[in-house]
Amino acid sequence: MMLNECVIRLFYFCKDSLFFIKAINEVEDTSKQTTCVKMAISKGGDFAAFLLQGAGDIWLDVYRLPKESWLKEVEHPQLTTNPKKRVRQPQLNTLDPMTSDNLEMDINVCFKGDIKLSLPIHIMKIKPPKPVTGTTFKSPLEVFAKIEDLYGLGSGQNHFIKDSQWEQQAAIFNAMYKKYLDGECEEEVPSMATFHFLLPSCITMMPTEVKSPAGVACVLGIHWTGYHNFFLYSLNRTLKDKVDPEGVWPFAAPIAVSKLSNSCSYLVLACEDGVLTVWDMAEGLPIGVVALPEGCFCQSIIFLKYFLVLEGQNVYPEGRPKSQITCVVLCTDASLHLVVAKATQEPTISVLVERPVKHPEEAICAVVAVLTLPGMVLTFSKGGSVHLLDVAKRQVVCAFAPPRPYRLAVPWEPVFVVSLQHPYFLLRGDRPAETGPTNDTDDSQNSVFYFHFNAYPLVENILRNCIVSQVDLMEDMAFPYVLPLEKRCENLLQKRHLMSFCNMSFEILTSLISLTSLHNNHFLSLLTLSSRGMKHILRFSDHHSRFQKLENKVKEQEHWTRLRRYSLLLQKENFRK
Repeated sequence: MMLNECVIRLFYFCKDSLFFIKAINEVEDTSKQTTCVKMAISKGGDFAAFLLQGAGDIWLDVYRLPKESWLKEVEHPQLTTNPKKRVRQPQLNTLDPMTSDNLEMDINVCFKGDIKLSLPIHIMKIKPPKPVTGTTFKSPLEVFAKIEDLYGLGSGQNHFIKDSQWEQQAAIFNAMYKKYLDGECEEEVPSMATFHFLLPSCITMMPTEVKSPAGVACVLGIHWTGYHNFFLYSLNRTLKDKVDPEGVWPFAAPIAVSKLSNSCSYLVLACEDGVLTVWDMAEGLPIGVVALPEGCFCQSIIFLKYFLVLEGQNVYPEGRPKSQITCVVLCTDASLHLVVAKATQEPTISVLVERPVKHPEEAICAVVAVLTLPGMVLTFSKGGSVHLLDVAKRQVVCAFAPPRPYRLAVPWEPVFVVSLQHPYFLLRGDRPAETGPTNDTDDSQNSVFYFHFNAYPLVENILRNCIVSQVDLMEDMAFPYVLPLEKRCENLLQKRHLMSFCNMSFEILTSLISLTSLHNNHFLSLLTLSSRGMKHILRFSDHHSRFQKLENKVKEQEHWTRLRRYSLLLQKENFRK
């Protein structure tokens, strides 16, 4: 995507080439120009959504992106037939010095604006829900006929409440809470949308005739500012179809913030009353409902990769545990909270950073997860400080700052990028206007600085030992729940099978002791047969040695020692006779 002068341009990057597709909101009449407020592309790049605003109205345009057609058209390119309509190719910024490194990096990327690719398909235009007013239906039968297909059920639009009833309820409410309402003026909040592309799951069930490939978004979830409902729209439609939500999730308070995890497996919805609901999208169940402390309201939600604390150090368990999430919640009062939700336990919430009272410049304004470091987040304060915070120990590990005289130009809105796979992040720093350049080559007013976590001794050890295997976790009895449920059941059955063999061995030994009246030769032959059985048992025991550490089992040496002791005892008794 490229945002330039309020125009959104869609590009396709393939095989070191950049292809222009379409200008989403470009118009010939500049007086009718719309502004893109927000945009998103689904995981895998099959759909795109653009929140547009213009002429006092706001709406969401949803497109289907024909990726398969683009791949074929790139292999067999066709030039544009209209020579008059040419795309202005992006120009390099000549103000920045061009080094050999930059030239070598950019020379392999070729912009091809003259090759024609299929346009994205406009499938849906979603507008904010209408305010709930008096009914226009004349009878309840008309209401039932309207919701016969169940589309939009729960949105509050199709009802049989008259205007007089609304006015009566409003008068009762104003009279009851008059002392709280006096002096307050209601400001009309501009309607804004937050939307997410959801993958197929138990919650986003589709009709049987619709087959959505695995990993491809099938539902668009959206909520609007000031509204209680979370709407679900199917992406399997065309622009001619009626735009009605296939599902509606009503909440007790207006939804303020929502966040979808990177894997699209978990969804957190925070309402204006401070209540957070954590959904496991794959299982189709809420795994936790928590309430923020009184007076705290959610501003943003940051997902952390699930981690454990093993011997005082944060580690990532090998594999991905199911129905277990950890997230950090930044509140409007600059306090920071840690939320941990598990399907088998009650969710917990704890305070990481209190609201600063004596030092307002320490108020946190932005938080981002550092996925390469278990349990670590970067916090940005209004005073311009950047800290690496350990959420398990609730302490600052180290601090970062651009070199002097650079500083964060707008500390409450920092510009940064944290890598998802590598231990580093980029931070923009601006030089104050009154400060001149330090040398002839460095005359830029703003710069981007590179910070690598390996350069800090306190963090280097964490990076070196940040992943723990399941075998090590199985040996540690404190973390039996990190294994998948199927693996835990398998381990339990194997341990029971092993214990049954051990019980059998003890029964054989007991039988040997009771048969002291038998002849020595007969006993030795029986002992040989039992020894063979014991060898098979011990081979099985050795095969499952990892489970022997969890239970007190008889070792191989102890078995043979007992057998020799019994044989010598019987031989002595025979010699005496």
